[in-house]
Amino acid sequence: MFYGSLSVAALLMGSLSVAALLLMYLTAEKPTNLGLQVAHMPKMQQLYPTYPSFNMDKPQGRTVDINIGTNFSPMPKTQGNFLLLVDPLPAVCSHLSKQATADVDVAVLCCAVSNFTGSTTFKVYNRRGESSSLADTTKGTSHERFKPTSILTVVVLEASALLGGLVAKQNRIEKLKTDMQGFDLTALMNLRHVLSDKEQILQIKSECFFTSRTGKQIYHADNDCYKMKDYLTEVGYTAVIKGKGDVGDVYAYKPPATDFGDAKAFGN
Repeated sequence: MFYGSLSVAALLMGSLSVAALLLMYLTAEKPTNLGLQVAHMPKMQQLYPTYPSFNMDKPQGRTVDINIGTNFSPMPKTQGNFLLLVDPLPAVCSHLSKQATADVDVAVLCCAVSNFTGSTTFKVYNRRGESSSLADTTKGTSHERFKPTSILTVVVLEASALLGGLVAKQNRIEKLKTDMQGFDLTALMNLRHVLSDKEQILQIKSECFFTSRTGKQIYHADNDCYKMKDYLTEVGYTAVIKGKGDVGDVYAYKPPATDFGDAKAFGN
């Protein structure tokens, strides 16, 4: 597994630990094992034979909601569910972690998520980081005006490893919200095996982009709303697109869920 050259701490806080649990060094040492590991486990489960797994001591045997790309407005916690919040921005992680310390059913993971595990550069596009992304913005779109205020090196976890690791701990993922600034479709496609599991990820809200008549999306990444809707339909979901302009959201559900869920349950 490649970690690359970086010096960055991924903080898994709240109920999992009050210390940095995933630490990558310039010498490419393995992550410090303080209750969390990133490791290849090709035989993790028959359902996920080809994916590495992301292992942690908690949660186990729980109903879990996941919000990838929270910024400062994470999805609210559903009573009785464990909530995992994921964001690569250190300021966001610090803010969320302070809020999570009093709740043993909330954890914060400080990293990016995509279709690989390693490290990469992450572009911070404004003061609060709302439009920050692994991708560059596209000229000739509404996001052309965003210029990086800083560039960070961040840890990246493969989506299938992260969620597959949760499944391996006998967790049932109920809701998945993604706001990944161009990489939502990439992550969802990487999650095909988990999405195809009838017991996992019953309701989804994922940001998507409308492709312009000139073939442009606001980032240099394919996150097309109609491709996302078609893909989720293909793997067994009922899906709709909401939004206008450059940016929208795809809402999706599958049985035993009977609807798209309460919009308030997903937050902003």
